[in-house]
Amino acid sequence: MVEGFLHIVLMENLDFATDLNNRSFPALREITGYLLFYRVFGLRSIGQLFPNLAVIRGQQLLFDFSFVVYELMQLQVRSFVSFGGFLLNVVWISL
Repeated sequence: MVEGFLHIVLMENLDFATDLNNRSFPALREITGYLLFYRVFGLRSIGQLFPNLAVIRGQQLLFDFSFVVYELMQLQVRSFVSFGGFLLNVVWISL
């Protein structure tokens, strides 16, 4: 569990993005605050990165949003396999 927020931002090195696509964090099941992805070049799947993420509670928000995806040009898969939902339905996706 992440108590608070999680930022994954400004990863513009494509070699790192390739490595990120081969990583997974199955132990992460809950985020109490918000989740932000900003300019992570090369990332193809958020669901593969966090396969067991079940809930984003939104106790803390970023500009009134609990899930923000901004400028992820290579993002192909937008679904979470085991995602149960947002406790506050505030999502902003701008590719």
